[in-house]
Amino acid sequence: MKKLFFFLFFFFCSISIFADNKVDSIKIYSEYKLQRLPVNNLKQDSLTRSNCFCNQFTQQEHAEFNNMIDLIIKAAPSIIAIIGFCVGLSQYIKAQHWKRAEFASKELDKLNSDHLLSMACTLLDWDGRTFAVPDSYKYKAEEPSFIHNWAELEKAMVSDIRPVDAPGFTWKEVLYRDIFDHYFNYLDLINHYIEIKLIKINDVKTLRYWLIQIAGSPLANEKPIFQDYIIKFGYEGINRLSNKLGVALKK
Repeated sequence: MKKLFFFLFFFFCSISIFADNKVDSIKIYSEYKLQRLPVNNLKQDSLTRSNCFCNQFTQQEHAEFNNMIDLIIKAAPSIIAIIGFCVGLSQYIKAQHWKRAEFASKELDKLNSDHLLSMACTLLDWDGRTFAVPDSYKYKAEEPSFIHNWAELEKAMVSDIRPVDAPGFTWKEVLYRDIFDHYFNYLDLINHYIEIKLIKINDVKTLRYWLIQIAGSPLANEKPIFQDYIIKFGYEGINRLSNKLGVALKK
């Protein structure tokens, strides 16, 4: 909108300067014509000459003023159209910003509203805490709750493609893998939204904290226990998202 006001300011200034130049030209021309008027009567007083000049100048100035008004009237529809377009464009941009911010807010809110995403964040933030087994996994679990520890989480995050039901994976490790598959898919999708310009990186900058924990949490002695898993199972978008937020995932 500031650019629009500057444009209109300079436009009207240009018209004013144009009009002033025209008036100056009229005055010069009028004086020239007045000097060439025949003076038959040497006794003609100065008042008569002054009245003659004023009458001639007033008529021409009035004509030029009318021309200037006509010019402004003819330009008015274009000016109004430009103003309308700029106002509409400004409102559209604001609406797009609002929609983008609203969408990003809903995506971030999933970290609280989605049970598995919320659980993944809590797992990243704690060690030795007791968690209730999610309802959808109770048929696999041997207990209604479990104590989370990073040593078991590290064992679960091996980049192994054997079926999770095969010997070697405990029900707790299966749970860990499913939770973080869901979490990594979410982060990968956030990066996709950024790359297709649906949202901007600043809209989700609060994710930086969680990416730091994934890169190397102090609870895991800063070991990059997730990196091989991320690469193995195609979550490359997480690495790109981390780079955008200034977090380097270790290898």
